[in-house]
Amino acid sequence: MPRPLRVTAAIALSLSVTAALAGCAGSSSGSSTDELDIATTVSAVSFDPYLADSGPSIWILQPAYETLITKNVDGTYTPGLASAYEYLSPTSFQLTVRDGVTFSDGTALDAAGVVANLERVKTVSGPAIGNAAAIDTITATDAKTVLITLSAPFPAMEDLLSHNVGMMVSPADLSSPDLATEPAGTGPYVLDTDATVSGDHWRFVRNANYWGDASAFSYDALEYKYFTDPSSTLNAVRAGTMDIALGNTTTAAAAKSAGLQIVTQSTDTWGLVLGDRAGTNQPALGDVRVRQALNYAIDRDAITKAVVGEYGSPAHQYFGTQTTGNVPALDDAYPYDPEKAKELLADAGYANGFTFAVTSVPGIHDAMVQAIQGYLAEVGVTMTIDQDGDFFANVQAAKDPAYALTYTQGDMYTTLAPIVTPTGVLNPYKSSDERINSLYAQAAASSDPAEQTSLYQQIAQIVSDDAWFLPVYYADVIVYASKNVQVKLWPGEGYPWIYAWSPIS
Repeated sequence: MPRPLRVTAAIALSLSVTAALAGCAGSSSGSSTDELDIATTVSAVSFDPYLADSGPSIWILQPAYETLITKNVDGTYTPGLASAYEYLSPTSFQLTVRDGVTFSDGTALDAAGVVANLERVKTVSGPAIGNAAAIDTITATDAKTVLITLSAPFPAMEDLLSHNVGMMVSPADLSSPDLATEPAGTGPYVLDTDATVSGDHWRFVRNANYWGDASAFSYDALEYKYFTDPSSTLNAVRAGTMDIALGNTTTAAAAKSAGLQIVTQSTDTWGLVLGDRAGTNQPALGDVRVRQALNYAIDRDAITKAVVGEYGSPAHQYFGTQTTGNVPALDDAYPYDPEKAKELLADAGYANGFTFAVTSVPGIHDAMVQAIQGYLAEVGVTMTIDQDGDFFANVQAAKDPAYALTYTQGDMYTTLAPIVTPTGVLNPYKSSDERINSLYAQAAASSDPAEQTSLYQQIAQIVSDDAWFLPVYYADVIVYASKNVQVKLWPGEGYPWIYAWSPIS
């Protein structure tokens, strides 16, 4: 367990990942001989960054992998494994590969290695690469320069390359079947395979050959442990066997009473994606009046109070206040009005209701979907809850006409891509609206932030009017931490990143 260490919180923060990537190679030993233990809700992890889920997996990938561009705790972007980068035009983006970077297997990073990594965007299918569809060609123009050409303007390369797509894998391991279980990155830690049991716990120790400044990372070892439910997670932090954990609204009050640190940030929208908007599997959902009726049928205020309490607020529109797509006029777009819901259902020919299934994650969405289920039953609609099998695979396969989603939102261009574009990985029925497509393309081509905001808000208005979603509440990301560990949340991210983890003296 962490003890008082020689690096203060202020020094550790100043030596964030940006500092670690800012210069020549540093010491291979850090400032601590201690371990940090992290409770995670992720049971299945692939250490292939392109195949891993880009949300919950990222904090387990970060010890072993660094990104081409660094996203900082204040939401800004700075050079990472790329020492410089720039748009040469709206459809061309250039990277300069940093000198002196080596992978954990000793291979040097160069332009050819970056090209080999990014070429995989076109050959593999995974949740992490859904936003990379605009990448057309990747060329090494010399040993240290990479030119990325885009099939259309794409203004979010910084964000894209600061997440999984920007994580570089040693070229020697890109096609290895072992990559799923044995990471091969440039990070300050390596996986201790002898002390790891996949699906239960993962232990990382310092990378003795780390190219950068290892003192930027305060702990000699990081161990992630899988927990199956919020109560056991809280108990582990409260007992001192875990130092950091993703919290839960059902246990937050107990965590506060126990004296734990509670770090929060409003980032997530919780609700349903009414995906079958063409009525392919459930004809009722193909009628906009029905989708609007479902929105009027639920009492967001009551659900929010019951499920998340002080750690959330009702959501009448899908895009939260942390995004440039939020429209203040939509804050009461769908007030609770069950009589209006019944009228709309009757007008659409469903006075006697209908039945539809929603894909959900057990232990995560239970309280929310059960509350929605109860309200819909009051207007004659039967919603069944499908928790069978792999959630993401079922969503991708459009198994059900709707699904529950906890959606972390930040950069609006990146936020929209998976959820409203025809090729989006979270748009399984490939819904397409030419108005949205045109507005999205205009936003990509614009260099005027005010114009982009207006375009994003027009998209938000359309998806609200047409009831693409059933938003319920905006919920805080909640993190529990012991009193001697500093944790920070990055803007638009649903998990605490490792770069600000440090001891509090």
